[in-house]
Amino acid sequence: MAQLRFVPHGPRKSLEHVLRETRESPRWAAHFQGFHRPYLHLAPEEYGELAEKSGLKVRSVHVSDKSWDFHSRSAFFAFAEVTFVEWTHLLTEADKAALTIDVLDRYAVVAGEENTFKFYQMDITLARE
Repeated sequence: MAQLRFVPHGPRKSLEHVLRETRESPRWAAHFQGFHRPYLHLAPEEYGELAEKSGLKVRSVHVSDKSWDFHSRSAFFAFAEVTFVEWTHLLTEADKAALTIDVLDRYAVVAGEENTFKFYQMDITLARE
């Protein structure tokens, strides 16, 4: 038996979606030529299909809607700096900060509030058939 926790794809636009849109914008596109997204977020049913193709049986799936309120822009910025490292490692320090600010400004519109990170969390229990 295995209990796994993932961040799945869901109906709300994610921070990574906003990051992708930002890096594809005219201001940033040239910095990300040939870039490939570093993480895969599948829908819950897609995780289940992969598990079953691997000989595992899905025993349970639970998806929660979560949020972290950082209470300040500086705290959210610090979280984003670490979270975005796979996207920003090719940028100058000044560009890293500018990209992070651009993403957080855009993300506030998606989240409907500033300084709050909203995400889905999936717990899936698998067993051998």
